[in-house]
Amino acid sequence: MASDNNTDTNLSSKSVKPPEVVKFAFKEFIVDSKENKWKAKCTTCNESITETRGTTTGFARYVFAISS
Repeated sequence: MASDNNTDTNLSSKSVKPPEVVKFAFKEFIVDSKENKWKAKCTTCNESITETRGTTTGFARYVFAISS
């Protein structure tokens, strides 16, 4: 795992950067190009969120839900 909490599987760590919402509230960012998914763990509760690569709706919805 990279020291900046951003991790890639099947890609170099420099080729995919986490979206801003992920940088803000999540850690252990992982990209799985075979499954076309990315996932990260919530920094508050360690819940793992998995989403289709390229979308951030689930991450944003989760941040909104835990902050309400």
